[in-house]
Amino acid sequence: MATQSKDTDPEMEKYQLLLIKKASVSKRILTARSLTSSMISLSRRAIKRAHPEYSQKELDLAFLEIHYGNELSEAVRDYLSNEKP
Repeated sequence: MATQSKDTDPEMEKYQLLLIKKASVSKRILTARSLTSSMISLSRRAIKRAHPEYSQKELDLAFLEIHYGNELSEAVRDYLSNEKP
């Protein structure tokens, strides 16, 4: 069996997969949510580090553009610019 990760020992990967398969559905969902939250935080931190001058709105739009594409970020930008205060 080919490994999923080039930097993980194949025996350790088998053990990790076994633990995942044995985990309850709720445990797997909680783990996925935690990993997702961590990745979002790390991504936002990296954008902020690269562009410390960005406002919160600009940071949000940059995140959208990087992860969901220019088309969506432009649509949100247009929507926000037409929004009444």
